[in-house]
Amino acid sequence: MKRRLPFFRLWALLPAVLVAASLAHAADIPPLKARVNDAAVMFSPAARSEVETLLAAHEKETTNQVVVVTVPSLEGEDLEGYSIRLAEAWKIGQKGKDNGVILLFSKNDRKVRIEVGYGLEGRLTDLICGRIIRYNIVPHFKAGRFDEGLRSGVKAVLGTIKGELTAAPPPAPAGDPLRELKYFAKKALAYIGAGLMILLGGGVALLLLVVFFNMAFFQKGSEGWLSFAILGPIFFLLSFFPAVSLLKFNQYFPIFRKLIGLGIIGLLVGAKFYFLRTRRGQALAKKYGMTFSGGGRSSSGSSSWSSSGSSYSSSGSSSGGFSGGGGSFGGGGASGGW
Repeated sequence: MKRRLPFFRLWALLPAVLVAASLAHAADIPPLKARVNDAAVMFSPAARSEVETLLAAHEKETTNQVVVVTVPSLEGEDLEGYSIRLAEAWKIGQKGKDNGVILLFSKNDRKVRIEVGYGLEGRLTDLICGRIIRYNIVPHFKAGRFDEGLRSGVKAVLGTIKGELTAAPPPAPAGDPLRELKYFAKKALAYIGAGLMILLGGGVALLLLVVFFNMAFFQKGSEGWLSFAILGPIFFLLSFFPAVSLLKFNQYFPIFRKLIGLGIIGLLVGAKFYFLRTRRGQALAKKYGMTFSGGGRSSSGSSSWSSSGSSYSSSGSSSGGFSGGGGSFGGGGASGGW
């Protein structure tokens, strides 16, 4: 007789399966070969050599490490997540100073990000990085002038670090109603989208509360009590979280907290018996279309995903004559697209 793996053990394996799937789907990290790592071949050899020399001179003068990297595609991964993985693998910047900067370009995704180490976040703020992307890089990239965009972006980053530039936005042309109309239209669409997302999220939350309430208080038998034990407290916390949070202020009255906890348990159990055993509770349930069936629920679904492989054979290890100094990054910087 074959032994079957218990159902709860299958659920225990789910997190490991999800982690493995996410790692398999993630884009590879290219090897660190130099200060300019043009894996996507976006720039000319002359531009790469010029910027390499510029970055080497800056590191010799200040110890700051600034590198450029291009990748063909993010393989569906979000730009910020990939940038952090790259920074953790390369460790750009000096250990203890965390003075590293990474200019990341994804060719097929048409995205760019400036990732800044802890030690330089005071000068290369998120606001300034965003301005460098919008005013020094993106205009050139949109016009197909990738070499000029690279030079302009790198010089703006180095100049800002030295305090020579502030990366202030250029003044908008006067009397351009079309540009202003586009600006306000984008803002309006953003607010409308945010409002729709709030409404959708609120609807989903309300639906979950109704489902949790039904499963926790209206099912009979052992299955009903199991659902009550699991979903009853969840429903209470979701519905009355502000009131529950007041318990934090009673840290000097542990007995009072215990009494409140027992009161909450009594309230939940009382509500369970009220809707299952009393005529009025059953009438209320019938009035609002709720049933007391204790039958099991089943659901089925399927999902699939696929990702294209990458030609990188390295997982981010350094090769060549250049390597990171052990710097750390915390997500500072900005992103954009062209």
